[in-house]
Amino acid sequence: MSIQVVVPSTELARPRRLSVAYLLWLLGVVGLCGLHRWYCHKRFSAVIYFVTLGLCGVGQLLDWFFIAAMVRRANRLPCARPRP
Repeated sequence: MSIQVVVPSTELARPRRLSVAYLLWLLGVVGLCGLHRWYCHKRFSAVIYFVTLGLCGVGQLLDWFFIAAMVRRANRLPCARPRP
């Protein structure tokens, strides 16, 4: 038996857009690595990416394939506090 939790739409975080995430990922070319992870609520790994230049470029390249999943997961996260 599984229990599903339904979160009202007023309590969801502002939806993340895939196109914005890819644009932020592209800024890694000029050294701003990790912005796409910050946008998708992955704060810790975003700092790691920023300090290590996207894990020396390897992590940045791999994220090209994982961004869609990160955005979907970020859009399912409940907001920390309800918006008025």
